[in-house]
Amino acid sequence: MKKTLWFSLAFISRLCFAILKQIISSIFIFFQNLKRKRIIAIFLFVLVTVVTKSNAQSNLEQNQQLKTINYNLDIHLDYENGKIVSTCSMTVMNTTAEESKIIPLLLYRLMRVTSIKDETGTPLSYTQKVVSFEDWEKYQVNYIEVIPARHLPKGDSCKLTIEYQGYLFGYTETGMGYVRDKIDPEFTILRPDCKAYPELGYPSEKINRLAGFAPSFNYEIKIHVPDSLVAVNGGALISKETKDGYCVYTYRNTKLAWRMDIAIGKYKVLETPLLKIYYLEQDSAGAETVFKYAQRTLNLYTEWWGKLIESKVFSVIEIPSGYGSQADETCILQSADAFNDSTQMRQLYHEVSHLWNVNSNDQYYSRWNEGLATFVEYLTIEKLENRLYLDYVSDWYLKLIKKEIESDSLLRVTPLIDFGKMGIESYSYEVGMIMFQVLYQVMGENDFNKCIHSYYSDYYSNGATTDEFVATAKKVSAVKLSIFFDDWIYTTKYTELIKSGLKIDEMSKLYRSE
Repeated sequence: MKKTLWFSLAFISRLCFAILKQIISSIFIFFQNLKRKRIIAIFLFVLVTVVTKSNAQSNLEQNQQLKTINYNLDIHLDYENGKIVSTCSMTVMNTTAEESKIIPLLLYRLMRVTSIKDETGTPLSYTQKVVSFEDWEKYQVNYIEVIPARHLPKGDSCKLTIEYQGYLFGYTETGMGYVRDKIDPEFTILRPDCKAYPELGYPSEKINRLAGFAPSFNYEIKIHVPDSLVAVNGGALISKETKDGYCVYTYRNTKLAWRMDIAIGKYKVLETPLLKIYYLEQDSAGAETVFKYAQRTLNLYTEWWGKLIESKVFSVIEIPSGYGSQADETCILQSADAFNDSTQMRQLYHEVSHLWNVNSNDQYYSRWNEGLATFVEYLTIEKLENRLYLDYVSDWYLKLIKKEIESDSLLRVTPLIDFGKMGIESYSYEVGMIMFQVLYQVMGENDFNKCIHSYYSDYYSNGATTDEFVATAKKVSAVKLSIFFDDWIYTTKYTELIKSGLKIDEMSKLYRSE
């Protein structure tokens, strides 16, 4: 009886154990399969996310190939309330192979669109929202998406009439210290740096850079200001009408534009048939000096690099110190530093040299033209002012770059050709400056200037790539330049030269014997 009972208990125990083992095994297999499923699910989710993001990025980049081909701006400055009330009409063309379903626009964060209509006057649907740039968190804009009346196929265009208004308080909080733009009767500037008018773009610095800055549109601007003030622009003044204490200035571009700059203040003008200097009335003495040096600079660069292919009236517009000197196709915004101190004329030299720039066809432009302009500004000091300056400033730049190489791992591993792709093109000013000074010594003055002249004359009309600049330099140089360009543009070998403490002359000797 006991034996039978024991056997029964043993049998039941083994049976329970077998059943428990089976259950545990099934649970283990279930969870193992679940884990596998989860892994597969996660993999598929990540894959879909990457593909979706890639497609979204591709679509964004596709849409950013929209081009503005015409722009009319009618802008009223309400100084009493410190705001802008404006209407603009912009004609947008689709230059891609795909049809465009939306038109993306950027505007200053404190401005609001109140109406958007098509060419027939029909209101269009749109959304607007203040957002931060995806790759620049402090940079906030009003991002607008417009749904056109019809999808835009390749080569098609549409016209948008946009009413908007609001305030300007600059972008100094983003790190762009020079963008201190505001509506102030003492001085007002309206420019794309502060998104003072709608422009094509996305809240993404990377995507906007892909669109480039090639001139693409004609413009006409009407600016309504109190008659005590003067509105100036780099285009041709078409008319000036005064009524009821206000003046309406109308300007029209003389060359295709990629930006519009409007400055308002108490301006006077000095002019010749090819040159205008707009200066603030308190700086009349300095304006005469700037006028003289601007003429001498244009003559010098013409002697070096040939006549400008499109020789239109060129304007220099004085802006207060701290607002940042800039250049477009027919105009320089020149900081008052040059008007108040003749030793600060280098900013003028820098910006005037940009008139001989060729538009870049690189997908990601490293902006080495800024390095060239930086080198030229210091070279011009020696040529026009008879002040030895290059050696001093070169030593300073070499020390600066050495510190930057030591502190920035991205700079250490990124060749200059990829500065734009990696978002570090600001280094092109100093690295490019040293590169072009070395190249100047290696090639010699005549061949160097011949290179800039040939590149400008051959490629001004259609633009060019960095590779085409390199090919031009190699073609005109009496010295072989393959190793030089490999070291300075296509690899980071130049960083070793700078870290070793070599001077400009010592670097140049390395390449003269190539």
